[in-house]
This record gives sequence, structure tokens and C-alpha cells, in this order.
Amino acid sequence: MLALALLSGCDDVSNEQVALIPEAWPSAPLVPTAVPSGSASTAPVASASNAVRPVPPDIVKSARRVAELQNQLRSLGDILDFTVPPDRPKVPLAAQRVVRQLQVTALEVITAYLPIALDAATTDPLAAAFVAADVAWIHDWDTFPGLGALWASLSPAAGHQDRWFVLLHIDLGHGGDSSLALFERREGSLRLALVDRTPVVKSVRDVRFARTWTISPPDAQDAYYVVTGWTNPWVASCWRDMRFHVLAPGRDPWAPRRLARSTAPTYWCNGWSFDATATGFSLDYDGHDDVETIRARRQRWVRRGDRFVELDDRPRRPRRVLP
Repeated sequence: MLALALLSGCDDVSNEQVALIPEAWPSAPLVPTAVPSGSASTAPVASASNAVRPVPPDIVKSARRVAELQNQLRSLGDILDFTVPPDRPKVPLAAQRVVRQLQVTALEVITAYLPIALDAATTDPLAAAFVAADVAWIHDWDTFPGLGALWASLSPAAGHQDRWFVLLHIDLGHGGDSSLALFERREGSLRLALVDRTPVVKSVRDVRFARTWTISPPDAQDAYYVVTGWTNPWVASCWRDMRFHVLAPGRDPWAPRRLARSTAPTYWCNGWSFDATATGFSLDYDGHDDVETIRARRQRWVRRGDRFVELDDRPRRPRRVLP
């Protein structure tokens, strides 16, 4: 298992994946700082030395729509207001619509380009489809393109044959929203299996930030489930809720079946980790008993048919809060 860390890359670990996006004050943009597990990179970096196949004209045309939506979003100004409580709806309706369209359109471009990206020998295999259409893409720390900029990672689903996760990050000024998509190749066809995204971004609380995920091993019928969790961006304390849910493919990949969901108060700066098996999953994170201690916590959930039941939350050795 791998705990989410702020300043380090990802080690070669199990099937857990982590999107590392550091906290920042409103004056500093948030940019992805790591790619999924199995890589020691600390930022998405495009390599000019790696040959990339030309992007088909129909994909470039679709990606231009992404660039148009980015321009629309920038024209709306600062859409996340940190001066009011995070649960109060405050994102302008126009911005809500643009963010939703940006999510869907970018994922549609990725779906069309994925067969090419899977053969690309680059460190940033999804970038070419968007860069060819002048989409604002986050390449590294030094070239932050502004509100609406995109970054996406592509990684194999550990323990699975011909399944891949795509994490799509959309920068919203003072925090980034992420969508998670799972693709699979079955019977010679590459298809979208499931998508987890924010339905509507009405407030900071709706933004799915610092996402972590894992996938269970496939059973005899090739069935599986995905556990994914996130918090919301904020400008102060490391204490904030982690939200997570458990998903399985359904008839519509854009509306996967939700098997469980919950929330846990965490010291998120220390991160959290998930581990999934055929019989259930566990979550490890730092919680608290009082204002002076941080206690390592574990939630354990077991599968009961097509649902999950939480067993317990066992405290471990307490640790002092660092100043």
C-alpha cells in the first residue's frame, strides 16, 4: 500500500494509485506533481525525443472544442470563492456548465485517442491529442497555463489484463478537480468500462481533489470493483474529510453502480491508502482523538453479496501533531 505524500514520488507498490497534487494558498496554482505508481517521476513531463504518431484530424477537431471550453472558463474569472464556507453553493451557474462540458469532452477525446496513446513511447502519452489542438496542457511546474488547464495520466490496472486507468485533472484556479476513468480491451475492442467524476461543481466541497484509487483483483467471471477517495481543496488546516465510494461497472459506463460510500475525518497531509481484495477492502489514514494527537486509523469493509459492510475502526499508536 502507498500513502499519499506531498513531496515524494510514487514507489513500486501494489495496485493502489495516487494522484499527488500539493496544497496551495489562493495565490499559488495547484499542479499535479506525480504520476501513478510504478514511476519515480514527480511531474508530467513531455519528451521531445520520443516519436509520436500524428494525431488524426477528427481527434484534433474534437480537441479544439476542449480549447474553446477552456477559453470560456477563463473568461468567467475566479470561480472558486474561499471567503465563504465550502459547503455553500457559490460557483456561478455558467461555470458549472462549462466545467461539466470540459470533463465530458476531454474524456471523449481521450477515449478516441487511447489506442494511439497505448502505443506511444512517451512519458506523457495523452498530451499529443490536446497539444495538437492548442489545448492548455500542464507539462511541468514552470509552464502553468491557467484556469481550465488539463493534465491526464495513463496507467495499467495492476493485476488485470488489458485494463487501464486514466486520471483527468482540470485546474480550477485554487484547486483541481479530477475524473477517473477505467478502460478495457475485450474481444478485440477497446472500450470505456466506468467513469467517476463530479456531477456538478457547485462549491469547493464538490471538487474531487488529491484522488486516490485502487482496484480489486478480477474474480473467476472477470468481475471487480474500484475504491476511490478524495478530499476538497482548501487554504488552511490539514484536517478535512476524506470521501470515498466503491464502484462497479454498470450498463452505462458514465453511471457505474455504487456499492458503498462513506466519509472519514482525516489529517490529509499525512495521506491515506487503500487496499482491495476479492472479499473486501481497507482504508488506512490518520484521524484524531483530541486536538493534540493524531492516531492511525483503519476502516475494514467486507463484501456481502453486492454490497459492503464496515467492520470496525481500530486505533493504533498515537503520534504527536507536528508543529
